[in-house]
Amino acid sequence: MQDKNDKHNISGNVFADSRSVQTEILGTLGDVDETFQRVMPRSGFYVKAEDTLLLNITSIPLTAQIFLNYRLLLPDGTIITAQENLTFTSVGNEIAKTIALVEGWLLSVTVELNTAQIPTGACYVQVFLIRGSFLNVVWPTQLIGDYLNSFYHLGWPGAPILKPTEGRGHPLTLVGGAVGAGLAIQLNLSNQFRFVIDSVDVVLVTSAAAANRFVRINLFDGTRTYIQASSGFAQAASLTTVYSFAAGEAFNSTATDVVNAPLPLNAEGAVDQPLNITATALNLQAADQFSNLFVRARAWHESD
Repeated sequence: MQDKNDKHNISGNVFADSRSVQTEILGTLGDVDETFQRVMPRSGFYVKAEDTLLLNITSIPLTAQIFLNYRLLLPDGTIITAQENLTFTSVGNEIAKTIALVEGWLLSVTVELNTAQIPTGACYVQVFLIRGSFLNVVWPTQLIGDYLNSFYHLGWPGAPILKPTEGRGHPLTLVGGAVGAGLAIQLNLSNQFRFVIDSVDVVLVTSAAAANRFVRINLFDGTRTYIQASSGFAQAASLTTVYSFAAGEAFNSTATDVVNAPLPLNAEGAVDQPLNITATALNLQAADQFSNLFVRARAWHESD
């Protein structure tokens, strides 16, 4: 057992005097008295050479460059600052990077995004302190967990931990592909994210064949259709009608060119299950044509 009066650290070096730490102040060196000058004391995390920082990121945008900065107070009183970076090259996949440390006090960690116009909710970042090597890991301590954007930088200590399913979500506009005449139009969503569907818009052009078509939206999870929303509007022959389904929307079909209809408020796609949004119609005729399927949704990271 180490003597409580022993001023040597784990490696046998002498600790810097707790009352006088050499630190950088506007490019000069100065003595900082933690007690009388009310400077925050050194960090509660003393790290060793076998400890690492783990930077873990999931991003919706195609490319994003992340910078991790950290500061360490070494046993001899020297403060070092280092920077690591990590770049995304694909959408939605999780990537990680480990950063080797040296012995000393971990003072601070910050994460910033060096990519323009990445909105809130698009890039989720976690930083962990790993004790020991990955072959003999002691359960990590999470330092940072939050969504990062081009303006909002994350920092430890002081930053709250936000789960990836919390917050306002990342707003997305999704577009369905083209289909042939007489067929329903469909959009398949990624199963790496949790989605809440805010609105679905689609256009139906009817042929001259006499029939009343009733457009509906179906949400299918790969096993069953669990949400259906009907327009309630009888679209006759030779009409072009835009349908707008939205959460909280009131039914309105006073005009034949635009129809508003409600979408259930619980229109949510679960993670790890395929989510298909389909626009179809009762009495759809062979020459009728669906087009312009647009979905507005919010997404949260929930799977790598």
